[in-house]
Amino acid sequence: MKPQILIVDDETRMCRSLQILLSGEGKYDVSFALSGDLALKYITGHDTDLMVVDLSMPGMNGLELLKRVKYTHPDMPVIIMTAYSSVKSAIEAMKGGAFEYLIKPFGNEEFLSVVERAIEGRKISHEVRSVKRSPHGYNTIIGKSPKMEEVFSAIEKAANTDSTVLILGESGTGKELVAREIHESGKRRKGPFVAINCAALPETLLESELFGYEKGAFTGALRTQVGKFERAHGGTLFLDEIGDMSPWLQTKILRFLQEREFERVGGGTPIKVDVRIIAATNRDIRKALDDESFRKDLYYRLSVITIELPLLRERKDDIPILVAHFLENKGKKLERQITELSSEAWHILMEHDYPGNVRELENMIERALIEAQGDRIEARDLQIKGSHESPSEIGEEIFFHGLWKVFRLFLGVEDLPLKGSWEMIHELIQSLTTELDHKLIEKAVKEHPNLSNTELADLLGTTRRILELRLKEFGIRKDTFKEE
Repeated sequence: MKPQILIVDDETRMCRSLQILLSGEGKYDVSFALSGDLALKYITGHDTDLMVVDLSMPGMNGLELLKRVKYTHPDMPVIIMTAYSSVKSAIEAMKGGAFEYLIKPFGNEEFLSVVERAIEGRKISHEVRSVKRSPHGYNTIIGKSPKMEEVFSAIEKAANTDSTVLILGESGTGKELVAREIHESGKRRKGPFVAINCAALPETLLESELFGYEKGAFTGALRTQVGKFERAHGGTLFLDEIGDMSPWLQTKILRFLQEREFERVGGGTPIKVDVRIIAATNRDIRKALDDESFRKDLYYRLSVITIELPLLRERKDDIPILVAHFLENKGKKLERQITELSSEAWHILMEHDYPGNVRELENMIERALIEAQGDRIEARDLQIKGSHESPSEIGEEIFFHGLWKVFRLFLGVEDLPLKGSWEMIHELIQSLTTELDHKLIEKAVKEHPNLSNTELADLLGTTRRILELRLKEFGIRKDTFKEE
């Protein structure tokens, strides 16, 4: 079904012009209403994905309509159309939840671009609310992109056999989750799933953990200890980061795969176990084979089935449903039921490269849930680690993006009507300056609650007198933030 768009303007010619433009794209179904009252009646009886509203209408104006729509349909994006003489009202509309504003006259390309972004945002919001699990029935592996479809297909094939599996993928791509799904979906699901990280232990300790040891095998071996192979009998042993295993231990693993038996450290009696081996590595296994740091014969034994996991930046279509999954799961854990993200927050999530892959996104959402102060996640709540940008640089980018949205109104200053424009521009700039003063002073007081007014003024680059006037004007009390 095509997205449903409603245009609201008291000028029939404008409505029909935009209707023809949007319908000509072949992607949208477009209707129009000539008043705010008619628009409210329309959306009561029709599913609507986007409203394009003119600010200046007789009767119910665009601001009042926006307020009512956001009350009854809080998730519906609303694009505001305005004239230059209504810039102040346009900014009020943005504060009231408008998706974007367009200055008349606007170009077709600009209009279509804004509409496309609004519809895409609506689609993402729907996915966030509706996705509960993977379409394949996996509770832990989320995705619907073509690359993940290949992974799901490989998991299904692996689950239907008892062959060894080698999972390749960078850290954070979900290698252990895939191994667990293969185990849980296969005939060994009633048996144990035992995992060990081969990169986390030194060689001698790893050997003891894998194969166990006999009493007296070494100093401190006061009793016989069963290893991971024996614990996994009847089930699956997952050897994570096997690419970091020493050549000597690789030989012992190869021997087990050939003979299906092993000896405990310090023992001489062969022990047979029924274990399926699933291994994984984040290393470039082909390079490791070329430089002979990984045995080719072991590789051939392990890679009967090979599953390569995609990087998150290679499947960004999955980010919305991953976010939905993490919001639900982490929200329950933290007792924070938040399902909405601002458009700026979505922009950051969709543009980030994710060097830490899905694990990084998961941690980011958990932190955002903790940081969020309202009922939705804002851009400031996202703290991206491992990025080429620091959190402060990201915040700066968002700030200047917002600032640009204001000042771009005046790029076509030669087209501004002379009457009233001078006062309007200066009122707007004054309003922006006051808001920035408020935010900066509040930030300074929060971060340095024990500084005197003179010290705070020096920090901000102003005078004590001006600072004290601003503190009084904004109702900021230093004792609220002062440390005991």
